[in-house]
Amino acid sequence: MNKSKTKDGFHFQRFGENRSLILETTVAASWRHNQPCLMELDVTKAREAIHRIRREKAEGISFLSWLMTCIGKACSEYPQVHAWRYGARKTVTFDDVDIGTYVERKVGGVSIPVPMVIRKTNAKSSEEIFKEIHSAQTQTVDTEGHFLGSDDGADRIARISRRLPRFLRMLIWRRLMHDGFMAKRIIGTVGVTAMGMVARGTAWPIPSGLRTLSFAVGPLSRKPAFIKDKVVPREFLCLTAVFDHDIVDGLPAARFLARLAKLIEGAYGLEKL
Repeated sequence: MNKSKTKDGFHFQRFGENRSLILETTVAASWRHNQPCLMELDVTKAREAIHRIRREKAEGISFLSWLMTCIGKACSEYPQVHAWRYGARKTVTFDDVDIGTYVERKVGGVSIPVPMVIRKTNAKSSEEIFKEIHSAQTQTVDTEGHFLGSDDGADRIARISRRLPRFLRMLIWRRLMHDGFMAKRIIGTVGVTAMGMVARGTAWPIPSGLRTLSFAVGPLSRKPAFIKDKVVPREFLCLTAVFDHDIVDGLPAARFLARLAKLIEGAYGLEKL
């Protein structure tokens, strides 16, 4: 990111490469006809299990890595929810669930969000996903414009495209939005952002929805709930799912969300750890 030039009482600062990337992704996302779904899920059982695992075992695990495990599992059972356009009249559906997300890194002394892709989350454990995220957080990044987790060719394409005029870059985005293989290679098939986890209370962040299916993880909050006719304190998660209605219809989306809710509220996979 370019250093700012100080003036009297104010300063100018040029957009870095990652900021330009974010601006372009929001434009590309606006080409979709996205429909958000707001969910509030009881994650008391899962949170207790994760705390127990952290106490008893040395393996690293986080709430976010476990959520990605649940998303990968549900998407593998309902693969049409992360299908992608292929040309004008076709869609392509992938067996692998590749999740695109962001990790915060320092480049030139400035913290920036760096995109990364976690491959085959449907075949990975929560610990494996956690280690991959942690590795990305410690990976050396000298300049902006990298895609962590993308193959070398895709990362090279992403970096070279930064040097092109904006109208040519937008043509590349047009191609990517209609080429599922290119999209999978560079940005993954499902998006997850955890920007809302730092908030307090009850709030549902709405992601731009660059992919056919995107999630925004909101804050956790303690609330009273009825359990077996008794009022008890429980922990709830605000979770937003955004679908491209051009590709995913309402009923398949509802079935997918019902399955995802069951996995999350049932603490999927944590009882085995």
